[in-house]
Amino acid sequence: RIYRVDTGTRPVRQIMITGGRGGRGPPQISVNGGPPAPPINGGNGSGFSVLPPLEPRPLPNQTSDDSIRASSHAALSPSSSGEQVDLKTFECSICYEYMESPVGCGSTTCDARFCRDCLLRVLREGLANRPPGSSEPEEQARCPHCRSFFGRGTVRPDLAMQRRIGECTETVTCPFAGCGVSMPIGQLKEHEAKCGMMRVRCRYADWGCKWVGKRGDLSAHEAD
Repeated sequence: RIYRVDTGTRPVRQIMITGGRGGRGPPQISVNGGPPAPPINGGNGSGFSVLPPLEPRPLPNQTSDDSIRASSHAALSPSSSGEQVDLKTFECSICYEYMESPVGCGSTTCDARFCRDCLLRVLREGLANRPPGSSEPEEQARCPHCRSFFGRGTVRPDLAMQRRIGECTETVTCPFAGCGVSMPIGQLKEHEAKCGMMRVRCRYADWGCKWVGKRGDLSAHEAD
């Protein structure tokens, strides 16, 4: 079967699905005649491939590569009350980026704070990699800091830290080279999520497209 996919601008990709139910082995998916994507098992245990999400994926470790990051992070900053604040306390213990909505694992002995998405990713990966017959608690994984078990029901927002982040008067610069926009620390995550200077892979990377570039250039790439 051949499908045309509308990415939001115009149909620019031709997807071919071969094999599957009527043939031997799992279905094979390819885009514009490129190599087949690796099979991905569906959540229903059927073994049939599912389409990967059609979203561009950021390249890892961009902020550590950009020298602008170092100049944008001061060690201490005044809060609205005039007290000196160590900005490192606002960094996620997993991704080491400034948090927008800090959470804890729920253990009373754990003082680490994380981005909610980062901690839930640890939970998903822990459950996905758990060996069959494991005696560990169902739907729980170990906290990457204190190693206590946690689950979705134990994750708790740290409202006090979130308030401190909102009150922090420090402005930081977008870490992606070429951007240069400054904003309050609490708005950095939101800006990074849509910054046109963020380097991303094509949304069809799993289907053979090798394009890598700035998010702002993605539309032009898809129109080619």
